[in-house]
Amino acid sequence: MGKHRVVTSNKAKGFGILNLAWGIGSVAGPVLSGLLAQPCSQYGIRSCPRILTSYPFLLPCVAAAIFSTAAVFASLSLRETRPNRVPYVQVNGSKPKEDCHQCVLEMGTDPSIKVTESGDEEESTKFVVIPDGTSDDKNRTVPLLRDRNVLLTSFCYSLTGLIFITTDELFPIFGAASERVGGLGLSSSSLGLILGEGGVVLFLYTLLLYPLVSQKLGPLNCFLLGLITSVPLWLVFPAASLLSHARPAQWTLLTVAMAARSAIACTTFTGVLVLISNSASSGNMGAVMGLSHSLCSFFRAVGPAFGGTIWSYAVRQTFPLHQFLAWLAISIIALFTFSIAMLLPPSLNLPAL
Repeated sequence: MGKHRVVTSNKAKGFGILNLAWGIGSVAGPVLSGLLAQPCSQYGIRSCPRILTSYPFLLPCVAAAIFSTAAVFASLSLRETRPNRVPYVQVNGSKPKEDCHQCVLEMGTDPSIKVTESGDEEESTKFVVIPDGTSDDKNRTVPLLRDRNVLLTSFCYSLTGLIFITTDELFPIFGAASERVGGLGLSSSSLGLILGEGGVVLFLYTLLLYPLVSQKLGPLNCFLLGLITSVPLWLVFPAASLLSHARPAQWTLLTVAMAARSAIACTTFTGVLVLISNSASSGNMGAVMGLSHSLCSFFRAVGPAFGGTIWSYAVRQTFPLHQFLAWLAISIIALFTFSIAMLLPPSLNLPAL
């Protein structure tokens, strides 16, 4: 998606839709798995097939395999953005090759442009070989690792992934924990309802509101706004545990917080993805995207273990408000990410030349 040179507003919409698809999958996946897991005991089927009795989680795994296979076949229909042939542009006229080459150079093109000729001397056709910027020049990857904007945006993207994957894994554990250890004591159905509400908000915000916000603020300000507003937001979730005696107020607070979380996730992720795309030229777009997603995948792998470890430590403590500890750590990381993002230049609001 980032390979094509489109205007910034359309790029923001494109990455917003990509983020929306991820959000829908993140919500629909657990719901579908919950409906298909342990069908014999969940639905009280008396004459349940033996295979489902022996393997109660077989159906979710089969569904995941089916969706993965469908994704593979769908990817085969995608159009390749890297051309396999070097483009030739015919140059009309009867100038000699040297004059034609000089003419092309005077137009400000790359000196590596070559001119070839076919036919006999009297009636020849001249072609200009236009480099497409996709040559396998290994030296191009060296400046990439020294590019300040590429490294900063990739690092910010990785920290953002760490923040949201940690909260995604922490909230169900915190919500299902008993009130005695500082949790919410909610049932699985209640947690699913809250998470589903967040998915609906994400869908509506991405399609209706985010394009207006992005057009007004730009990708850099969207990213900064999302980060700074998430700092106090993460402390709202443990604060809901203090309202266990007032369930309506607790539900209202959780509903508003989850809706805000969905809007902030869309604003933050889409903003930083546009910044990463704008930090790369068309020649190294693939390398930049690969670097940023690789770093983010590593941080996403660390996130669940990080959040679970802090929560496990917190529930064993006896000091007041110990349930805030894990969420406070996430807020600190968000604040640190915001301080790093402040170093990004405003020029990233526009694509690199």
